[in-house]
Amino acid sequence: MKAKEKVKVKEQNLIEEINIPEGISAELNEETLTLKKGDEEVKRKINPRVDVKIDGNKLILKSVRNRKTEKKVFGTMKAHIKNMVRKLQMFTFQWQLVMIRLQMN
Repeated sequence: MKAKEKVKVKEQNLIEEINIPEGISAELNEETLTLKKGDEEVKRKINPRVDVKIDGNKLILKSVRNRKTEKKVFGTMKAHIKNMVRKLQMFTFQWQLVMIRLQMN
């Protein structure tokens, strides 16, 4: 019988697309991603293990390797960018405080 042969599994690249809603603009400068909506602005430094590209109204995240550490960094960057978009989409609520006085008899 032959000894077990090692089979190399081709590593797949990690790719994710994040939609950018209307009214939010994205800018990519070297290592910094900037999202703007009106006068609000959110910036985040991008990890060099993750490639970020802007394609119209989508952000494309890509990782070259598919190892454990790259998967962790990729997932973290994806979550950070989604949170940046969510922050710019938040609605501002104004609460009105009303004094209520209950009398005890």
